[in-house]
Amino acid sequence: MSLQVKILGQSARLPRSNNNGSYNIFSSEEKIIKPNETAIIKTGIMISLPIGYYGMIESTELVISHNIETSNFGSLHYRGNSAAKPIELMLILRNFGLSKHLIKIGDVIGRLVAVQTKIYPILQVENIEEEIDKKSLQKIIEKPKIKSIPVSAILWFKHLYRNDPDRVFAEYCDETIIKQFKEFEMSDEHEEALNKEIVEAHFLWEILSEKTHLKINQDFIKHKAETLREKKSEKKPKKESSKESSKETPKETKKEYKYGKRSPKKINVEDSEEEIEEEEFE
Repeated sequence: MSLQVKILGQSARLPRSNNNGSYNIFSSEEKIIKPNETAIIKTGIMISLPIGYYGMIESTELVISHNIETSNFGSLHYRGNSAAKPIELMLILRNFGLSKHLIKIGDVIGRLVAVQTKIYPILQVENIEEEIDKKSLQKIIEKPKIKSIPVSAILWFKHLYRNDPDRVFAEYCDETIIKQFKEFEMSDEHEEALNKEIVEAHFLWEILSEKTHLKINQDFIKHKAETLREKKSEKKPKKESSKESSKETPKETKKEYKYGKRSPKKINVEDSEEEIEEEEFE
């Protein structure tokens, strides 16, 4: 996980981290701000925040000392938002003083704070103070689970990723998923994992959409049907050979069962579902 920054000009500077977890943002141009006026100051950089983080812009001591306030707005780019394109970071400054002020190149005009966010479901109620039962609240908040996807389909997907990861990325992953996966590869959880392939396959399954889960389940059903057809085709010649061997048996052996004794019936034991599932992944 990192704060991605691109330099756009020679006068631009990289943000400088502070001990409090914020980043100083520097001006890349000179501009005079007159009293009671608002100005847009260029920084000469593009910033992309990690997924799940929101950027807040705060004023710094340098601009506050001159009665200048930095607006809590900036042209930040949030990863995972395919509609938004990264643009140059510009800060809005307003002069509340009685005299004009010159913003120089390299002045600290704002402070960036990356705040981790979490999205909660929206629940419409008649009365906000009304208490809701925990069971009814869980039914509303919990994400509906797709019952049609068996565990064997998930195992098949993870096995497919370990054998052919290029096929998984080509068929089931879009650009957003690939970006999230690359960020996960740089995380501490990925570096500390003993079996990285299993951890990567599990991470991919968790971030894929429900539609993709259904598609994977359909592909698994097709794969299972093909393997069953292949097994049936392999068993056909064995049955013919067993019939031929029964025809070639001498008549003397049949006489042994003439007086009330019956020959033992041949029982065709089909493969159990567990054996089929185990052999499918081989």
